[in-house]
Amino acid sequence: MQCWSYSNLKSFVKLQSLLPQGNCGNFDEMESGASIVLQQAKTILDKVKVYEVKIQTCVAQRKQLQAVKIGIQV
Repeated sequence: MQCWSYSNLKSFVKLQSLLPQGNCGNFDEMESGASIVLQQAKTILDKVKVYEVKIQTCVAQRKQLQAVKIGIQV
């Protein structure tokens, strides 16, 4: 059984809201939410999903070069 702290749960909920924001065209809100989650992440595994959403958002905006740069950064 996994025990969730308040901050972990808060980050998880914020993370779950990122993809719909990006899909709806709220790119600025998605980016600010992603920054918050990345600041609170403790390990690279915590950050991977955020980077995945950021890459998907770049592709949706037809910014493939930026998507590749994010992928290389990770």
